[in-house]
Amino acid sequence: MKTTAHENAAAPVLGCPPPKEFFSLNNILVPVDFSEASMEALQYVRALSAASGATIHAIYVQQPSAMIADLNGVPISTPPDCETATERGVALDKLLSKDAPRGIVYTTDSRIGYPVEVINSMAGETEADMIVITTHGRKGFSRLLFGSVTERVIREGRCPVLVLRPGQERYCEAPFRMKKVLLPIDLTEHSQQAIQYGVGLARKFGAEITLAHFIPRLGASEKEEISPAAIDEFRWTKETVEHWLEKALENREMENVATKCVALDGSILAELPEYVKKEGFDLIVCTTHGFGGLRHLLFGSIAEDVMRESPCPVLIIKTHEEEKEVRP
Repeated sequence: MKTTAHENAAAPVLGCPPPKEFFSLNNILVPVDFSEASMEALQYVRALSAASGATIHAIYVQQPSAMIADLNGVPISTPPDCETATERGVALDKLLSKDAPRGIVYTTDSRIGYPVEVINSMAGETEADMIVITTHGRKGFSRLLFGSVTERVIREGRCPVLVLRPGQERYCEAPFRMKKVLLPIDLTEHSQQAIQYGVGLARKFGAEITLAHFIPRLGASEKEEISPAAIDEFRWTKETVEHWLEKALENREMENVATKCVALDGSILAELPEYVKKEGFDLIVCTTHGFGGLRHLLFGSIAEDVMRESPCPVLIIKTHEEEKEVRP
């Protein structure tokens, strides 16, 4: 692994530093395969690092050309694989050093192995606070059959993952912008963790956070009036969110953080894309249960669906606790 620091005045850190137990941003891992999509992720990370002072850890993973392994399951590296990995490692270092912003500290590495395993291993080695990665946006049977490196990194790792999709180039431009952050909440322990993380981001970058709870229509079509049950649910949601905010303010967790809460009529997947565009959010923060195997195949993950449909980048935080509704 090669470490490089660009001597010059350190880049300013925006906003006030959040409590460490809620949020930290000291190390960012970004996988680079030299595709156009990964170049955009790298551009995003460089802008984010310049704004936050975080160290960039860039990794290139050469998947073995021969799908064979030793008795311990370790991929066997062939000479061509080694040569390719070495060449790409050199190219990666040149890429990071070119026009590097002031104050940027970065490391580069190239390894041979299976991408998901190497990326999650590197996240542990570098003590990454965030992985920034792109997704190809594949849907339907193709995604079901082949899966996604990004989705597997989210499910099998423990580090927060910020996902960029094709068409989100404007979010990668410097100077880095994070002024409006959306937190979809479902009133469980999971969403409380997303809120805590979002508060940290808001303090770091001086952003406004919006807590949004989406209430699906209860058997009503778009042309029919909302049912009394849906209205009751809306009122209960609003009271619950306001109660949580009051408690948070009492504990000074959200002091000096611009916050608003909304309850929206409609399912999250149907309403979120247009709401994000209308309000101009820079980031969505949500949690995932991290189910794997058959359970994931059967139930999926709302966070992964949001990731595939969102017009802006999505930061996914993995949780494992049992879901509990947070009622006042």
